[in-house]
Amino acid sequence: MQINISRKLFVYSIAMYWLLLLSGCSPAPSETDIARLKLVETKHPGFEFTLKDEFYLKAKLRKEVPVSEDDLRDIYKMFFFDETNSRLRNTTFVYLNFYDSKGKFQYQVAFDSKKNAFVKSQSEYY
Repeated sequence: MQINISRKLFVYSIAMYWLLLLSGCSPAPSETDIARLKLVETKHPGFEFTLKDEFYLKAKLRKEVPVSEDDLRDIYKMFFFDETNSRLRNTTFVYLNFYDSKGKFQYQVAFDSKKNAFVKSQSEYY
């Protein structure tokens, strides 16, 4: 009986090791994600953009200037929407996180396709 429990514990430990190892690996951004990121960087040079994990596009101001929600919606559409600008494209990325020039999180922008509207959140990560 003792050997059986030890064996189960060993198998469980190995399984958990592989699960933790593999769960820490985010998929690489697609070619379209990279192309869209370059487009956004070109059109909005006042921001520093980075892709975080597999869900977040981070937009950090290079210097402290006023930013409107319309500016952030434009960035969102440019990166997340398809060529028609009418629907979300197929990507793992979902959220636009906005940061001031000091790197302090301000708010998050996302698109709720059920409501067909942009939503704003104070949560940095989900």
